[in-house]
Amino acid sequence: MPDYSVEIKMPIPRNPSTPASDSEPVSANSEPSHASSTVSSELLSASSEPVSASDSEPAKPHGPSRAECEEAIKRILITETLESGKNAHFRTSSDFMPYFEALYPAGPGLKKQVQRALKALDMPKDKDGYYMVHKTREQATEDEELSGLLAKTGASIDPANIEDPLQMLVLRLDTTSDTDIAYIAGRLARSVTLSGKFETMLPTTNGILVLTRDPAAFRKFLAELLPEAKS
Repeated sequence: MPDYSVEIKMPIPRNPSTPASDSEPVSANSEPSHASSTVSSELLSASSEPVSASDSEPAKPHGPSRAECEEAIKRILITETLESGKNAHFRTSSDFMPYFEALYPAGPGLKKQVQRALKALDMPKDKDGYYMVHKTREQATEDEELSGLLAKTGASIDPANIEDPLQMLVLRLDTTSDTDIAYIAGRLARSVTLSGKFETMLPTTNGILVLTRDPAAFRKFLAELLPEAKS
């Protein structure tokens, strides 16, 4: 069989104390020198070291505290309300999870922390079940009761009109008796002569506030009734 062996010439490390000499041929079957063995073992050791996670990709931060979840939830709802006029997306803890999972490792622990934060915030919900960040439960209950009362009485709001000639008059009374002021306001409001000449009357701390679209007729009526006008 032909001999395919090839001589490989490698430099032999020299002792600094000995003069340099020509390198000797080394057979492919010969034992490697101590120096080359040491270098090979060092390279193998270096190549076999595991790559740390920090070298490959940054680790996600630890999960948020309940207080951090509460602040994040309030910011989300405030932004939603400012941009859309109301919250129309967030009804349960699951609706908030995409926002938290984009920042923290997903898992049961994160979901429980968001649930705890929502429970601590104790926010009311509207009639469609969406969280209301701008009201307390007490405010929501009170507003719901007022809404029911307005519905029963057929309440409506007049359209805005900047050219509306509605004017304000004040009938001053020299008395501090709330009873007297309220009684006089009631009598004026039920006056047949004044019917249709005013929009509303309100007792105030020093008289009666009148809103009218016909101030001239109202002033004329009052002038005829005032004591100095009769003398």
